[in-house]
Amino acid sequence: MTTYYIGVDLGTTAVKAALFDETGALCGTASREVPLLYPRQGEIEQSPECWYEIPCALMCEVCTGIDPAAVRAIGISSQGISVVPTDGDFRPLRDGVSWLDARAEAELSDMLAAMPEEAWFARTGKHASALYTLPKLLWLKRHEPDAFRDAAHFLMPLEYLTARLCGCAVTDPTMAGGTMLYDLAEEGWSAELCRAFGVPEEKLARIAPSCTPAGYLNAESQRLTGLGAGTLVAVGAQDQKISAYGAEIEEGTVTLSLGTAGAAEVLCSRPSAVLPTFVFRVPGCVSYTLEACVNTFGAAIRWARDNVFCGLTYAEMDRLAETAPAGSGGVRFYPHLSGVSTPHFGTSPVAGWSNLTLAADRGCLIRALYEGLACEVRANLDAMREAGAAVETLRVFGGGSRSRILCRILCDIAGIPLEVMDFSEIAAFGAAKAAFAASRGGEADGFVMPSGRTRYTPCGDGGVYDAYRAGQRYAE
Repeated sequence: MTTYYIGVDLGTTAVKAALFDETGALCGTASREVPLLYPRQGEIEQSPECWYEIPCALMCEVCTGIDPAAVRAIGISSQGISVVPTDGDFRPLRDGVSWLDARAEAELSDMLAAMPEEAWFARTGKHASALYTLPKLLWLKRHEPDAFRDAAHFLMPLEYLTARLCGCAVTDPTMAGGTMLYDLAEEGWSAELCRAFGVPEEKLARIAPSCTPAGYLNAESQRLTGLGAGTLVAVGAQDQKISAYGAEIEEGTVTLSLGTAGAAEVLCSRPSAVLPTFVFRVPGCVSYTLEACVNTFGAAIRWARDNVFCGLTYAEMDRLAETAPAGSGGVRFYPHLSGVSTPHFGTSPVAGWSNLTLAADRGCLIRALYEGLACEVRANLDAMREAGAAVETLRVFGGGSRSRILCRILCDIAGIPLEVMDFSEIAAFGAAKAAFAASRGGEADGFVMPSGRTRYTPCGDGGVYDAYRAGQRYAE
């Protein structure tokens, strides 16, 4: 009998479920958009029921027509650092605070007054930010003390969905690593930080390696999904990390997800002094992973399409970019449109086009945009090398990877071979691969991504990167 595995991609604005057979072949997908809530100015929240009921409905949908007993396991790819307080039965006490929410700036200031930025980074591998989970918890403690006190658990989306599915609040190091409560050296919750900031450690989820069993579907989840009691729920991971696992990350390979942001992951034997660092524990890999992010990758392209090149499609923008020479006739674009990305912490780089002349047409402007994004990827690859990581191949997936001219520019400016994953559902595949491994004692051999790769070889960037770096300006 054919057996099946489900990968759930619990994203910020959409949830997907994908069904794969035991070879890794895709058998069905379903998705649904989920809303963000804006209760007050500057606050961004989400209903935790979107993190449970919608995935259950989608799993039921993708399994239509197959024997429920043939579904062996479920894996989860999740957005990180959002958080919700729950009662002892994992029911939410309020809506979840989204990872996009930066309301906790005052609490972040308190954290930095207690311990300097350098010490936070050394302990947690994260640059201090109000987006992380600990500042959000401190905001809850200050502004909603009853919810903070009464909570039996503080759960991120991965943990919430896992707990509702099988009754066990379990997380993995890649999710825990985004909270600012995880100690890199100790590879666990920091008892010292929990005590110092009054966060009861017992209210945090248990940490376990990804791709291991978390539990089995409970009665409520069996009813909502239509699946059987013997369906295993695997410990999942943060979306970029489990996507890297699905994309077969290995030493020397950088995975790059091109969505709203451009998020890159690379394995490294030690933490970086600059880039955010996570503990990475999946079958066949015991390492750190360094994370780099161009915050406005796809967002910058969409911004330009909607506000500058109104009426053009992405395909038309690509065709115009192909008419411009390498170097865009001297025009440069700096894509820092939403604050500081890696590796620019501690600086304020200025965004926008520069070196404009009357000779600059739309093709030059668009190519300069693509080249600027590629130069930011290159800067992050250099930071990875400086940290000691091997950077030999760039493995790309996500919406931006469908642009051939963008991939060509990326390859030339990065200066290393580039592979485009032809399969689009990388996060869901990585989650299903985690489910497959968890059901087989950690062994994932035979579960293979169902399509090939398009390869590019670098042809040199013609000095574009050096000119880009020389032209970067910083606010005082």
